[in-house]
Parts: sequence; C-alpha cells; structure tokens
Amino acid sequence: MLFWWLEKNKDLTTKQMVDELYSLICNRINDPITYKELKSKKLGLDTKGIIPVQV
Repeated sequence: MLFWWLEKNKDLTTKQMVDELYSLICNRINDPITYKELKSKKLGLDTKGIIPVQV
C-alpha cells in the first residue's frame, strides 16, 4: 500500500505528502468504528486470494 500511495502522490512535495497523511490520520480518529463493523468490512485491496476478503 505504501509504494502504491507513494507512486500515486509522486508529484507532491514532501510537505504536501505529510499534510495529506496527517489529514488521513486525523479523519480516521474522528470517525470511530466498532470491532463488529471492522470485522464485517470488506478489504479494499486486491490480495489475489492470499488474504481473505473479510476478516
């Protein structure tokens, strides 16, 4: 995921990347999720069947 994110944002400056990551982290903290919701959430990453789609 990290390499995909870096490739996607390769045109941004380091400061812009830091700001983007910071905003992603802050948005996640403000939106709490329960274990039950997390357990039933489908993964958004194609793992080619190596990791199950649901936890």
